[in-house]
Amino acid sequence: MFENYLFQVIFVLFIVFSVNILETNSLKGKNGKCVQTNACKCTFPDGMYYDLSLLRAVQFGWLKLNDTEGTELSYTPCKDTLVIDPSGSNDCNLGSGVSLCLRRNSTIGKYTGFTLSTSEFVSINENEPTSLKFEKIVESKSTLVTIRLMCDKSAPMPDLKVLPNSKPPEFALLLTSAEACLKGTSSLDDDEAMSTGSKLIIIFLVLFSAYFGGGVLALKYIRGAEGFEMIPNYEFWSDLPYLVRDGVLFLVSGFQITPSYDRI
Repeated sequence: MFENYLFQVIFVLFIVFSVNILETNSLKGKNGKCVQTNACKCTFPDGMYYDLSLLRAVQFGWLKLNDTEGTELSYTPCKDTLVIDPSGSNDCNLGSGVSLCLRRNSTIGKYTGFTLSTSEFVSINENEPTSLKFEKIVESKSTLVTIRLMCDKSAPMPDLKVLPNSKPPEFALLLTSAEACLKGTSSLDDDEAMSTGSKLIIIFLVLFSAYFGGGVLALKYIRGAEGFEMIPNYEFWSDLPYLVRDGVLFLVSGFQITPSYDRI
């Protein structure tokens, strides 16, 4: 009876350990944020990176953001440029210009410019979408523009569109391009590339092969066993399906021990 309960506990611990190993290794080498190395590039801990430098020659002109103020957006990736306005100087054509410009048509001359230096890559890990964020505070009011990167290696031209959840003062856009794809080769060496779970499986297979093969040879040539008698610990392996069943029932029952005649 004690052996039965012991197996149930070991079975539950094995399930919990296996799930933990799978979850840990699913993100191995992919954990960590994309660290910004310059205004156009960020790099993950394993060496994979995003680089928008080749989009410098692209300019997305006056995209309507569909808000009540008739706001339009102009965006030049990875480069500050002057936004010319016949009405005179504004927040988008001073100095060396801006990378992103908002123009509110309901208010004459109402421009908000975001220089390249105000941009920031935002990410959780390689498995989650990475975005480029522009933020500026004017007269104690914050305006945020988030551009999510969407990889499409077959896209003939970069495309920028407004997302449905976009509304002032937080505007959300989607940049689709081959240049918005994750690049590079993981810097993990062979030891790091092989997960803990893979190592444990290899160790288990080696030990099991030695146990089973050595046991068969020992029982055959030392004890003269034949047929099923050659299997090491045959009685245990024949009971294993029932022990697994008991372990599953123990897990499903919330670790409650089912009363039996032996306990009574």
